[in-house]
Amino acid sequence: MGWREIGATLLHLLYAALGYALFVFGGTAIITLITAPVLPLAGRKYVIGEWQIDQPAPALLFTLLGALLLLVFLYAALLLAFSQAATTRVLIGSKIESLERQVDMLADKSVALVEAFEDERRRIERDLHDGPQQHLAAAALHLGILRTRLTASARSPHADELGALEAAHLEVEHALDAMRAAISGLRPRLLVEDGLAAALTQLAARSPIPATVEAHTLPRLQALPRLRASVEATLYSIASEFFTNALKHSGATRITVALTVNVQGLRITLSDDGRGGANPDNGTGLVGIEHRVGILGGTMLMSSPRGGPTVLTIQVPESTLNGVAR
Repeated sequence: MGWREIGATLLHLLYAALGYALFVFGGTAIITLITAPVLPLAGRKYVIGEWQIDQPAPALLFTLLGALLLLVFLYAALLLAFSQAATTRVLIGSKIESLERQVDMLADKSVALVEAFEDERRRIERDLHDGPQQHLAAAALHLGILRTRLTASARSPHADELGALEAAHLEVEHALDAMRAAISGLRPRLLVEDGLAAALTQLAARSPIPATVEAHTLPRLQALPRLRASVEATLYSIASEFFTNALKHSGATRITVALTVNVQGLRITLSDDGRGGANPDNGTGLVGIEHRVGILGGTMLMSSPRGGPTVLTIQVPESTLNGVAR
């Protein structure tokens, strides 16, 4: 501990002693004065030093004095509290404010990292689309033209040559399909153009497990509002991972996705009717989801008892959604 913390501790002991004296002696004096008419009414004398009062009327003066003393007592207690608070701010409050600034800075950096990751993902998507995908498409086109020319030429090619050409063309087509799937997996075009609800609906339509998507908004909203690109991409990737895990591990026959926008923010609930038993200790998937949700400032609640169902609820606060509409 530094000298500031030690000094604050000693001063708190002093304030404790002052507060004790104020409340014990001041409180006793106030109660004694305010209740002065009680003894004369009961037929007993009210004695303060050499004064003896046996009538309620004169004792009312002491009651008024007690009321004035009560006001002084309240002001003194307030002054003592303000003094202690000011001393605490001077001695150790700077560290608290510094920690608060660091927390705010880390939160801003987390959001900036999400935005930077989303920008990098868009760059990779653009580079793959403009580079390898175009080359693969051109190679597939040239191989197709070569195959057509060889087939139509007067000299019939050997079967093994034509087979090798067909195999090469097929491999290039497969590579092109894989490249397109990778680009779409990075950030589906529908997510960019139409938003989260539309992308989740497409994800549900392509799922081997029957799935439904429900979107609920405030009455004043006609449709789910557009969110920041990083928020939509994060929630979409989490939903996609949930679908994949349900297909691989749960044995589910039904998946339900519910999107709700209310005054608290956005809530997405993903559930399946599988065997349950999902546990963060069994892998890093759920831990990674929780970290991504935490970066958005949201919360995650997982329920997956043995025998199912599995329900994943994510709440993104309204503060994250403010000012992010496109």
